Amino acid sequence: MSDQQKACRFGLIAGLGVGAGIFYYRSLVKAHLAAGLSPSILMVHADVRKVMAHAAARETEELAAYLCLLLRQLADGGADTAAIPAFSPQICARELAEITPLPLIDLLDAIVAEVDRRKIQRLSIFGARVTMETALFGKLKDRDVVAPKPSEIDAVSGIYQRIVEEEGASSEEYAKLRALAHNLIEREQLDAILLAGTDLSFVFTPENTDFPHIDGARTHIDAIMHRLVRGSVQARPTEGLTEAGEPHLSRLG
Repeated sequence: MSDQQKACRFGLIAGLGVGAGIFYYRSLVKAHLAAGLSPSILMVHADVRKVMAHAAARETEELAAYLCLLLRQLADGGADTAAIPAFSPQICARELAEITPLPLIDLLDAIVAEVDRRKIQRLSIFGARVTMETALFGKLKDRDVVAPKPSEIDAVSGIYQRIVEEEGASSEEYAKLRALAHNLIEREQLDAILLAGTDLSFVFTPENTDFPHIDGARTHIDAIMHRLVRGSVQARPTEGLTEAGEPHLSRLG
């Protein structure tokens, strides 16, 4: 594979749940190979305790400053663009956007674009408490975001915290979340459940999720690959491209 077939050098802030970082890395490598690209991924490890403490306290400026230091390490390592593969840190997205040393492939923007694409109007959110209580940090203002009952928020956030710590869910925890999703959809007449917790992506897979949903992490990974493929196309010769400059679909697998 020639240098011109290598993807843009991508930076990932890992450590925000070890399982989540592994999920992103494995998914991105598979997607690169399916697209005929050689992965070029840099990672830096965050202190998840520091990140979660700032997020829980709504200390957005402090959290943005910390994440900026990590992004600077990725930039110094040669990353062209980067992403944060976790939801709770998105509470400082506005502050971080003003100081980031690298272009970010934004998790929340990717989800909003998918909500728009699927014309979803009414939904509920599963994830960490801060994500549920802020309705995805106010990013879905033109949608009806239905909050679960306080006891349901307690249940979801408690299970989610255990999933993050254990890097997986028990069959009982999966069943409880699944039952609650079905309950909410019927009770509140929802269009979908937004799985807004990266670690939920290896609990709920395309094969075992039988309710309307948006998988936030997988949606973000698709957006990352779309950006990286476009970047690699700009570096390639024109052979094998369509008239619009996009790779032939057969090359993307």
